[in-house]
Amino acid sequence: LPHFEPYLKERKIQEKQLNQDINLHHNDRRNGYPNSDELKKGFNIPKINNVIGRALSKTGAYKKLVNSKQVVALIDDDMCINCGKCYLPCDGSGYQAISFDLETYISSVTDDCTGCTM
Repeated sequence: LPHFEPYLKERKIQEKQLNQDINLHHNDRRNGYPNSDELKKGFNIPKINNVIGRALSKTGAYKKLVNSKQVVALIDDDMCINCGKCYLPCDGSGYQAISFDLETYISSVTDDCTGCTM
């Protein structure tokens, strides 16, 4: 469901129900993350200086990417703000592999996606 009205209310209701249904696992961790009680027991939260730059080894120049592997577009519903910016370059390039619903503002990738890296 989108993150705007009238869907936002329904989304929050569904998220609340989902959170109630999730079973705790991994030593009282929900979804792998410590709960607040575990944090109070002295769970080591990493310092900012220890986290800065950890992803740099996983990034690089575009020219170093392996373009021989076939990949297609992916729209993450949790990150999507329904702005349509994923739809515009795809539609303008002639592929038209991303559809955009004007009523719900939901984008979806069709089977026509060729992974053109736009």
